[in-house]
Amino acid sequence: EDPDMQLSINLEAQTVTLPDGRAVQFPIDGFARRCLLDGVDQLGFLMNMGDPIAQFEGSHAARVDTLHPNT
Repeated sequence: EDPDMQLSINLEAQTVTLPDGRAVQFPIDGFARRCLLDGVDQLGFLMNMGDPIAQFEGSHAARVDTLHPNT
């Protein structure tokens, strides 16, 4: 109702602080929260996982040859 009202949102603590000082908790999906805190979207999250993905791929034999599908 008041367009000048200001709220304080703490995404890390998952709280909204109201003008009267009350802090109210709010739910948020953990993955969405992590992406917002890191300033990335889903693709950015995956791109940041390059080292763990390469390590996993290096320690597991390929099940399907995607480079030579006819061999």
